[in-house]
Amino acid sequence: MLREQNVDFAILTETWYSDEKQYQFETSDLNQNGYKISVSNRQNRIGGGVALSCRSSIKMRKLFSGTKSCLEYGIWQLVFKSITINCIGIYRPPSLATPNQFVNEFFQFLEDIVPKYSNLIIMGDFNLHIEENSNAISEFNNSLDALGLIQHVDFPTHIHGRSLDLVITEFTNGVDLVSCEAGPFLSDHCAVKVTTRVQKENIVSKSISFRNFKNMNKQNFTEDLQKLSLDSDNVETFVGEFENTIESLLNIHAPMQEKTQICRAPKPWFNETIMSLKRLMRKSERLWRKHRKPCDYEIYKSSMNKYHHELRNEKHSILSQKVLSFKGDSKKLYKFVKDLTGSKAENPMPAVENENELPDKFADFFMNKIKTIRDSLRDFDDYKPLFKDVPLFTSFKNLSEDEVKTIINKLQCKSCELDILPTKVLKSFLSELLPVITKLVNLSLSQGVFPLRWKQAVVRPLLKKAGLELIYSNYRPVSNLSFLSKLIEKCALYRLNEHVKDHDLLPINQSAYRQFHSCESALLRLVNDILDGMEHQEVTAMIAVDLSAAFDTVDHSILIKVLEYQYGVNGTALKWIDSYLRPRSCRVNVSSTTSSERQLECSVPQGSCLGPWLYLVYAGTLFDIIPPSITVYGFADDHTANKRFVPTLTNEMDAIRDLQDCAVHINTWMNSNKLKMNNAKTEFILFGSRHQLSKC
Repeated sequence: MLREQNVDFAILTETWYSDEKQYQFETSDLNQNGYKISVSNRQNRIGGGVALSCRSSIKMRKLFSGTKSCLEYGIWQLVFKSITINCIGIYRPPSLATPNQFVNEFFQFLEDIVPKYSNLIIMGDFNLHIEENSNAISEFNNSLDALGLIQHVDFPTHIHGRSLDLVITEFTNGVDLVSCEAGPFLSDHCAVKVTTRVQKENIVSKSISFRNFKNMNKQNFTEDLQKLSLDSDNVETFVGEFENTIESLLNIHAPMQEKTQICRAPKPWFNETIMSLKRLMRKSERLWRKHRKPCDYEIYKSSMNKYHHELRNEKHSILSQKVLSFKGDSKKLYKFVKDLTGSKAENPMPAVENENELPDKFADFFMNKIKTIRDSLRDFDDYKPLFKDVPLFTSFKNLSEDEVKTIINKLQCKSCELDILPTKVLKSFLSELLPVITKLVNLSLSQGVFPLRWKQAVVRPLLKKAGLELIYSNYRPVSNLSFLSKLIEKCALYRLNEHVKDHDLLPINQSAYRQFHSCESALLRLVNDILDGMEHQEVTAMIAVDLSAAFDTVDHSILIKVLEYQYGVNGTALKWIDSYLRPRSCRVNVSSTTSSERQLECSVPQGSCLGPWLYLVYAGTLFDIIPPSITVYGFADDHTANKRFVPTLTNEMDAIRDLQDCAVHINTWMNSNKLKMNNAKTEFILFGSRHQLSKC
């Protein structure tokens, strides 16, 4: 309804949501599809509630809200190009107090508000018969005059002909109100539609370039793919020929197009049947408004109920089918529910004068952060990994087409601007492309060369946590890579994992990015150890270690030595990993604007398939320097060091001394591995029963 009526913001009353169910309101349709919502719930009992919904492009902030003995209220600030409006939503429960009591309390409330805020719009359900000549209404109107306010509603807002819903603004120097008229009836109250003269932000839209694969002649495209013949045995030449040929075919069968797209989520349940019912409802509403006959109202009410009933059923049917299609894939189901409810976190950007400069500012910050960390560790000698007598892994065994097909089907259908062919389309024509892709993978692995054109990443800054201050240090760089580059990585990882698993080379307590070694299972093991210690009257002392930009400061030379000395990787296999790691570059992308290219002298890409696994290899040497009396758990780039003891003075001092020595070893290891401990987030914690902790 908001979009249909072209509404910029709306006050809603009687939301009937408590604090416990607030998430249901915040994840409703009012908080997506180009709109956002802020709620003020009734406390301690059901009913009531006030909310404000506005376009996503409008800057909105809730100042405060609350409940008085006779009314509920919320105050929001809305920032437009030409004006900042302070909007007050009011709901008066009719049974709580007499009209006189409400009027007295309402104007006591306004006497505090009006001097503090300008450009006021006060709207809501007052449940006052404003057209009556009673003492309460006279007092209400006189008080408005005294405060320099004016009430604009002069028409019935209830089906029984009462004016219960009001709009109040300042008489002078306030919001320029053009009109105030009755809107559609959504219940026994009609909406009150107000038009103001405000220069507002533009509707959020973006210009996109795309290829129309949906209407592409698939038969002709398939025939051209079957003729694909690439004979080069040099991987760099092969990749270039492959991309150029695919691009030429796409330009023929699905040429690039441009269009402006309004940012709103699709609603497949709005089919022709639903739209027909909606038109019928609006027609009956107009008839009732014209004649005001009870029979016309019953027809309107019946058509409105039928429309909403069919809309709910159609929406339920489509969404249920979608949920069932994700059976067995909890990750896709979770993402779908997150998108559906509008709870997907926004990724706001820092305010800058020129938004086109933002990508370069982020790139400078990320690069300077890495340089600062590396410079602070330049005086420390490089870590020398211990040599382990393990079987050698000198080359990658060629992969069959079936193996490559299995790996492709397991990879997510993600694409970015680096992909010459979208992943979804590639999978649709996999039978025609599989021989070429398999040859490409095997050429790369057998020659020990990772294609240079696939070593550039598109980095997108991602706010680490919703609600954090919008400063550069609160953003995490996430790398986007082409699908085929990730496929080659995945194939290499497939062979490397076979070697590592066969010879049990990774530390058992190093979790994340490994099958059967999730962070959740490691956390369960840690909690179990703590609880087991409590059962045995022991206290667990823990150091929780956090790193700064761990993935971004991995030293390539040290990593190559670790792979060679401790994992037996040698020959062409080691050459391929070295080629994968360096040279690499990146560009930062923010809202379709891209920074200049930056060279990466260290790091493993976080958005890759192989990068996180290589970090585990890199961090795994930490377990070599930990004393046997200390238990260490690795959670991706975080670690905990634990020591259990019976709480006596001697045992406590011994445990603390052991952990202090361990912390020194860890810090030394990090310095020599060019990793930086984040002292602000590294913590020392004691776990135990209240009785045992009292002895410490």
